[in-house]
Amino acid sequence: MHRILFGIVLALIVLPAWAQQMAPGWIADPRTGCRMWDNYLSPTDRIAWDGPCVGGYGEGRGVLHFLIEGQPDEEVDSGNYKQGKLEGHGVAVNRRTGRSFDGEFHNNKPNGQGTLHDADGQTYTGTWVNGCFNQGGRHAHFFTTVAECG
Repeated sequence: MHRILFGIVLALIVLPAWAQQMAPGWIADPRTGCRMWDNYLSPTDRIAWDGPCVGGYGEGRGVLHFLIEGQPDEEVDSGNYKQGKLEGHGVAVNRRTGRSFDGEFHNNKPNGQGTLHDADGQTYTGTWVNGCFNQGGRHAHFFTTVAECG
């Protein structure tokens, strides 16, 4: 009985914290105050924005650096931004996972033509919808989750 109660209490504590770590949200560059959108915001995320800031949001061509423990370039997203979100052509490189995407973005997710290079050497080129690739029996995701791709 104590194990069951302990398990329930643990789940009630851990699950909300885990869900909170993966929630989308705004994050600000502490140097400029410029806000950028993070599809999967974690409490430890930090950014540095190199580009124009209009009305408090990243706007136009720029480079967004994600930092880990203050060290730059865990992930680097470069391209055109509109109100803090990738919009139009962009390139996103995640050095930790070894994945990179070069193509069109809408609302901060791959939408339109693009190419994903995966860490295992696989390449996915074609049409992307809301971060999901599904062509010729091949499936991939970028800036989204497998669950969101269905």
